[in-house]
Amino acid sequence: MKIFFVTGNPDKVREANEMLDFPGFEFEAVKVDLPELQGTPEEVALEKVKIAYEKIKKPVIVDDTGLAFNALNGMPGIYIKHFLSAVGPEGVYRILDGFDDKTGYSLTSIGYCDGVNTEVFIGKCNGTIVPPASKGHGFAKGWDTIFKADGLNGTFAEVPASEKNKISQRRRAFDMLKEYLKKIA
Repeated sequence: MKIFFVTGNPDKVREANEMLDFPGFEFEAVKVDLPELQGTPEEVALEKVKIAYEKIKKPVIVDDTGLAFNALNGMPGIYIKHFLSAVGPEGVYRILDGFDDKTGYSLTSIGYCDGVNTEVFIGKCNGTIVPPASKGHGFAKGWDTIFKADGLNGTFAEVPASEKNKISQRRRAFDMLKEYLKKIA
């Protein structure tokens, strides 16, 4: 079964296919113009996947990933890309200046819709917000440079994707999606 993944990022589709690893299911990228919605990660993923399904009328997923700071009660969360665009990784890291609590978590919300079933899966990975890494793999220009997940010896940007993908928030969300797809297949 082909599931269309609304994204313009080929790295996300590659990771998704590696993580799903479920015979008979495959993700294919599709570009769909979706509005920038506001709300909780669950609300945003749910509305986006419904809109995406209405546009293509085929099984579809959407993915919203963010970085949340505990000192800021979960902000910036899914709005991290706007913060990165405005001030870059160094500026995002500096948002925590003056706070003792540098902990946070990465969060991925995956919305799935096939016209009959609509679900949202939330994966979370705890860690610490650290000064930007100067080198990296994969998503090495975004917030991956400032997030060190608990149990890793570097930021998400510094560790190989194979190591990151064992524990990442995206892995956890895709594992939930995989279990769900097994039930409805």
